[in-house]
Amino acid sequence: MTKEVALLSDHLFFVEIAHPCHFLIENCGDFSKQVDKNNAIHHEIDPFSVITPFSDSKSPEDLLLPDGHHLTLKGHRAVAESLKQHISSINNSK
Repeated sequence: MTKEVALLSDHLFFVEIAHPCHFLIENCGDFSKQVDKNNAIHHEIDPFSVITPFSDSKSPEDLLLPDGHHLTLKGHRAVAESLKQHISSINNSK
C-alpha cells in the first residue's frame, strides 16, 4: 500500500497512535501492546516519516480528553507543532 500512496504524494508521514489512557482503558481495556505493534510497523516502513507528538510529550495523557480518545487543545497543538516541524525539515532538505 505504501507504494500506491507514494504515487499520490511526494511525502508520506504517519502520526503515531497514543497509548490508551483515562476512561478508554476502563471502557476498552489496556491495548498498549497493539498500539506499540502498530507504531512499530510505521517505523519499519520509514522511521523518518513518523510524527511522534505523544512520545515526545512529558505527559501524553494531558494531550487527550478524559474519554482517552479525543485530543485536548494542548493535544491539537502538539500534533500541529509536530507536523509543522516535520514539514519544515522536508522543505529545508530540498
